[in-house]
Amino acid sequence: MEEYDLSPNLNILTDISDADLKDTNYNSVSYLEKNLDKFLDNYLPVHNAIIAESDLEFGIARMYEMLAEKDGFNVKVFRNKSDAEQWLKQQELFT
Repeated sequence: MEEYDLSPNLNILTDISDADLKDTNYNSVSYLEKNLDKFLDNYLPVHNAIIAESDLEFGIARMYEMLAEKDGFNVKVFRNKSDAEQWLKQQELFT
């Protein structure tokens, strides 16, 4: 992502519905969140809507959401794309 010309106030839509997360644990979610922090700090504010349809995906994404919010990122997990897109559109109104 660093090679693209991105600007602050970035909206990100992440769909993890097809991800194989069976071996994921807190340490791997924490590692992912810390590495994304380093990149996204350059583009604050960032609004990240995550689509997670299964209970496992939703639970892991909620762990990420809590870690990211602790570091000042605006992250929200959704069960479907339409709710995620609606939330992202609302974020644009507040920036």
